[in-house]
Amino acid sequence: MTDTTTDVNTEAAPSAGGNINEMMKTIKDAHAKLTDLEGEREMINAEVNAERKRVKAAGIPLKVLDHARKIADMDDDDRGEYDNLMDICRDALGIGQGELAL
Repeated sequence: MTDTTTDVNTEAAPSAGGNINEMMKTIKDAHAKLTDLEGEREMINAEVNAERKRVKAAGIPLKVLDHARKIADMDDDDRGEYDNLMDICRDALGIGQGELAL
């Protein structure tokens, strides 16, 4: 059986984009930036989860919210086409549009 492992060169790899000091600085900078962004993402995710929990506590199913947001994010032409096709689907299945009770 042939050994397919390769030795890793720990010296500067000029063909990889520069000298080793520049590469190390890039790695350190990227690590710091990614760590900061991951912390921000955790805070944002906590806020998103809190808002979704609030909506759910108000009796609104999250599937409904997610679907409404998906439709709201469509451009006008896509939303119009979607609405027309949804009307056709509902009519074909005999479920109609229903009435909004305010």
